[in-house]
Amino acid sequence: MNIAKMSMIIFCAVIMFHFIACSEGYAQTMRTGKTSGSTGTSRGVAKGDEGSKDGFHVKKFYAIDKNTYLKSPKYDPTQQPSAGREKEWAQFSVVYDTTVEWMDALVFQYYVLSEKVVDGKKAYSLFKKTVKYGDIAKGRAHVSDVYLHPKALERYGKIVAAGFEASIDGKEVAKDSKIEGISLTGDWWTKIADKAQVTTRDGYLLDRSESPFAMSNIDDSEFIKR
Repeated sequence: MNIAKMSMIIFCAVIMFHFIACSEGYAQTMRTGKTSGSTGTSRGVAKGDEGSKDGFHVKKFYAIDKNTYLKSPKYDPTQQPSAGREKEWAQFSVVYDTTVEWMDALVFQYYVLSEKVVDGKKAYSLFKKTVKYGDIAKGRAHVSDVYLHPKALERYGKIVAAGFEASIDGKEVAKDSKIEGISLTGDWWTKIADKAQVTTRDGYLLDRSESPFAMSNIDDSEFIKR
C-alpha cells in the first residue's frame, strides 16, 4: 500500500470519528438543554421564584451604616448663597426584586429608634412611617426609602435601631432590622412602645416624595399611593 492510499484511509477515519462524536454531543444537548462545557443555565422567572411565593424578595436593608447619613441636596434656582452648611438627613432603604408582571400594591411599615441622654437618663424616641406603593412592574433593584429630618437627629439623638415590615394585601411578606449599641431582639418595635422611657413621635419620618430627595433619580422611584 502506497503512502497516498494510507493517508486517504487515515483521513477518512478521522472524519468518521469526528462525525460520530458530534452526533453524540448533539443528542446529549437535545436531551439536557445544555452544551458540553457550559458554565451556567438560563431559565424563565416565574411567580414566587427566588424564595418568595408572593413574587417579592428583599435583597438588602440599609440602615445604621456609613451610608445612612446624606447631605441635603442643593436646589437654588435664584443662585443665592446658602444660609449655612448642608445638614445631614438619615436615610433608611430597602432594595427588593419582584417577579410578577405587575404588583398592585406593596406596603412598607418603617420603625426607627433614637437615643439621647436627658437629665442623666437615657430617653428614646420611636419614629414610624407607612409607605404604600402601587403599580410595581416586575424587575430587580426596586427601592423603598424613608428619611429622618436633620432637626430630629439633632434634638432626639443618635439612631440605635431601625426596622421594617413589608406586606401585600395585609399579609406580611418580609421584615428585617438593624440594631447598634442597644439590647433589642426580634420585633422590638412591638415591645417598647409602651415603655416609660420611649416616646412615639409621628410625622417625623418622611417618604421620598415628602423629602428634599424627591427629584433625585425620580424615574427609579415607585409610585406612592395616598
